[in-house]
Amino acid sequence: MKRYLTTLVLVICAFTLFGQDKIILTSGEIIKGVILEKNDSLVIIETNRIKDYKVINMKLEFQRSQIKKIIDSSEKKGKNVTVNLVGGSVISGRLISKTKDEIVLTNIKGLDIDTLTIKQRQIEKLKMSNNEDRKTFFDIGLLRGGALIGGELEFVIQPNYTFFLGGGIKGYAVGLNVFPNTGFTGLAFKVGYFHQGIGESYSGSYVSSGMSMKTKVGFTFDLGLGFIVDRGRYNYGGQNLILTYGVGWRF
Repeated sequence: MKRYLTTLVLVICAFTLFGQDKIILTSGEIIKGVILEKNDSLVIIETNRIKDYKVINMKLEFQRSQIKKIIDSSEKKGKNVTVNLVGGSVISGRLISKTKDEIVLTNIKGLDIDTLTIKQRQIEKLKMSNNEDRKTFFDIGLLRGGALIGGELEFVIQPNYTFFLGGGIKGYAVGLNVFPNTGFTGLAFKVGYFHQGIGESYSGSYVSSGMSMKTKVGFTFDLGLGFIVDRGRYNYGGQNLILTYGVGWRF
C-alpha cells in the first residue's frame, strides 16, 4: 500500500514540472529552466545541461535578438483581468503585480509588449476574469469520489492547480488537478487515489492518472488508467491496469 501511495506522490510531483520557464530561440532551440533576470536587452536563465556525461547546473545568457519567444511561468501564475480605465478605455491581460499605487499586466490583448504598468489613479474598475477569483468548485455525478454516485470538492491551492476530496455511496477519493490553461477550465491532468467501498462492502482501491475536461459551470468528463492497489470483493477482472472514467456536473 505504501509503495502505491509513494508512486502517487511522485506522479503528483511530476505534474508540477509544467511550471518550468522556457525560452524559444530564433534557431528553434528550446531552453527550459528558471528565468533569473529579464530586461529589454537580455535574459538570463538557469538550466541543466549534459557535459562530459554528467548533468550540471549552469546559467545561460541570451540577447533579446536571439530570442523568438519567452514563456515565463511566473507570468502564467497571474490572474486574467479586465481593466476599465478612467476615460472609457478597456484593457485585458494577466495581473502579475498589484500594489496600492499601481498594477502590472502581461499578455495584454492587442499590444505587442511584455508588461504594462497602470497607476491606480488611472483605474476606474478592475475585474477578475473567468473562475480565477474562485476558491472552490464542486462536481457531482457518476463514478465520482471513488463511488458509483458521488461528488468531488476542489480546493484552489495555487494558480492552475486544484486539490480534490471526493466521497459518495461507500467510497472516497483524493487527488490533484493540473490545468495548463487559466481559469480552472478546459483540459486538465488528473491524478488521484480512489477507495471503493467501506467495511464489508469494500470492493478495492486504485491510483488513477489521466485527463479531465471541465467547464466553468456544466458538464465534466474524466478518462484515464487505474493501477490496482488492493482488491476486495471485486477482482477487477483479474487485471492490474483498468480503464477509469466518470461524468458529472460542475457547480
